[in-house]
Amino acid sequence: MDEAFKIFVDRLKGGKVEKIDHSFAPDFIDVKEKDLSFPAGVEVRGEAYVTNEDLVLHLDIGTVGVMPCSICNNPVDVRVDVAGCYHVESLKKIKAGIFDMRDAIRESVLLECPAFAECNEGSCPKRKELGKFLKTSSSVESDVEVEGYHPFTDLTLE
Repeated sequence: MDEAFKIFVDRLKGGKVEKIDHSFAPDFIDVKEKDLSFPAGVEVRGEAYVTNEDLVLHLDIGTVGVMPCSICNNPVDVRVDVAGCYHVESLKKIKAGIFDMRDAIRESVLLECPAFAECNEGSCPKRKELGKFLKTSSSVESDVEVEGYHPFTDLTLE
């Protein structure tokens, strides 16, 4: 276990706060997906402290993930920032008084990853080529009467 990931709970007794400021190699994220990778380091800043029954981590996490563009499938660097993340762990669950925060960091980063990415900051040049396959707003808003029973068509809200 890497020492930088360890939080020693006994050192935090009596209201002490441990400052966290580390840059970790991204291999601990352990993602084996063809459509998601983390080539850049993971920056973690924050603090750890103990309340009556819990260890509290208050962290700001940042890294860069690589995902395919949802339009052209070219790789896109996606900034993943988790600001003000809190992780609370019961002291009863922490064995030997040492908490490994790597799983908490990994989980926070993966939950913050977007489902889709687009190159050129959301303006993929190939988007225009796909326009002919998508519905236009005028075809969606047609005045054609839709068949079926519509019980609330005459309802007015005052």
